[in-house]
Amino acid sequence: MTFEFKKGTGREDVLLITRPDGSSQTLVCPKQGIIPHEMVHYAVESVLKRNGFLAKVIQGEVPGYIMSPSDEAESVERLVETMQADGWSGWASDPAAILDMYAVTCNARASKPLPIQERDVQEVRDFILTLTAKWSAVATGQSLKLPGL
Repeated sequence: MTFEFKKGTGREDVLLITRPDGSSQTLVCPKQGIIPHEMVHYAVESVLKRNGFLAKVIQGEVPGYIMSPSDEAESVERLVETMQADGWSGWASDPAAILDMYAVTCNARASKPLPIQERDVQEVRDFILTLTAKWSAVATGQSLKLPGL
């Protein structure tokens, strides 16, 4: 299993997911000013060992705005959104504030928060910052390959 993020020109990057059986899936990743949304998913799902969007795609689900219902995947999505918001604000929030924002986001979307602690948030953020440094070093047209979840 591999995840290959290719830095595109213009407004989009691309993610190529190659499954163990050799099948693959290509996803367009609109640029958002920080690492791609799907790379934030990679960080959250890898660090917390949770099944979110990427896990569903790995299992063969066709990516889209509407996928099979999963409480865990919805909770992961809320955390990804929260971590992105922290990134857009310059990674300035402390882990306790991120947990509070995550709870508000989950409540607004009727999702049950994952049972995570401040240390989990910090570990996810640290991994996102590592990925950010690696992604920043990738030239346009080049790729960053990451191992499976």
